[in-house]
Amino acid sequence: MIVPDDFIAELNLSDRIRVVPFHYGHIHMMQLSDLDRRAASALPDFNERIQSYADAYPSMTVMIDNKIILSSGIFQLWPSTYELWMFKSDDLAKQNALDLTRKAKMFVSYTTQLSYLRRLQIVVRNDNSPAMRWAELIGFNYEATLTAYTPDGVDCHVYTRFNHGFSSTKSTEN
Repeated sequence: MIVPDDFIAELNLSDRIRVVPFHYGHIHMMQLSDLDRRAASALPDFNERIQSYADAYPSMTVMIDNKIILSSGIFQLWPSTYELWMFKSDDLAKQNALDLTRKAKMFVSYTTQLSYLRRLQIVVRNDNSPAMRWAELIGFNYEATLTAYTPDGVDCHVYTRFNHGFSSTKSTEN
């Protein structure tokens, strides 16, 4: 599912920064961190899984100066509960942290206002303190620790954000 054009237009506020529909190939065009590369390689069907999420749920790719800096989207865990996924180009993300954070906050704010979403969560490895700080910067709150959650046995933290206007009676999409 492509993010609506009006929201894309809101994100595309400069010639330097553009938001485009996500394609799984974008991830392979980034300079990923070691953690992100390992996460992707731990799933044998990674490309198909990510593309299926993008086809069914909101997703986007952020480009700065025509270079891919971030791809992100959400997927459904069960009705009204979704998880945010995100991959970033490590070198470009550090150079453009403020712009990247602004766009991510806008995307998270957009997704938590969807009528069918009650809960949005993000799972972050507890050995990735910059990602934990960033989750809080883009509006998530720490909720819990998942023990030995990753394929290599690392604990993860769950951060959440809620749609306080959610009503199960108006949720018809998912």
